[in-house]
Amino acid sequence: SSWRLGWRRRTRSPAVEPAHWPPMAGGEAGALGPAAAKAGAVAACLCGKAGLSFAAFEPRMHLECACYDCFQALEWAASKGGPPAPIMPQLYYFSNDIAEVRGEEHMRLYKLRADGRAVRVVTACCHSTLVVDHPCYAGNCLMSYADGCQLTAGSMPAGGRIFLKDWVESRGEPPPFLGKDGTVVPVPEKVDFSFMKAELAGPRRGISLQELCETRGCLEFVGVQTPGSSLPAAVKCAKLIGFSGLMSASAVYK
Repeated sequence: SSWRLGWRRRTRSPAVEPAHWPPMAGGEAGALGPAAAKAGAVAACLCGKAGLSFAAFEPRMHLECACYDCFQALEWAASKGGPPAPIMPQLYYFSNDIAEVRGEEHMRLYKLRADGRAVRVVTACCHSTLVVDHPCYAGNCLMSYADGCQLTAGSMPAGGRIFLKDWVESRGEPPPFLGKDGTVVPVPEKVDFSFMKAELAGPRRGISLQELCETRGCLEFVGVQTPGSSLPAAVKCAKLIGFSGLMSASAVYK
């Protein structure tokens, strides 16, 4: 169909056909659950001009995050016309294998501040946050917010809630934690983070997030600060340097 025209195929082997991707504009919101065609998961922007398809449909992990950075990033994007900021950010982690890229020209790279570590891929067209990279992922996985874009993927109950201290310090009492059946359950005491650094099960079918970011060429600092920080805002572009290999060794994260 015509909406598939203009998609940029970035695979080293034939990609799955993204039959459940949203149309180019005015598409329905993303969904978490079984899809008519179980191709890879899709993180698409709200207006339909840009998006990514992952090789895997099922996420590695789903976590709720109460950290300052997630809230600040989503609230900043919302202030620019992006999706409304959620009550509690829902983070879905996938293997670092991007099968297809659409509307790459609309994608921009952002850090919240000069000393930030996470790099976010945000669309200029509608300020949807498509995907996030962090040194802790060691180049093996990537993260997408269910609330930051139209995310179509396998459903998975939250396996935990992290950085709750940030929420309590800045927002008070957190909302209840819901289990698989939607009932309130205790927050898991521990989260196994080994999923972040687990290597891909086989050869990468497409490209890595780092390869995609290398093509974007410019990193922008939003300029928001951690509460209590005296760091100056740096709202200007800086060239990406060494954005490849293991993330902890990349100059962009220093």
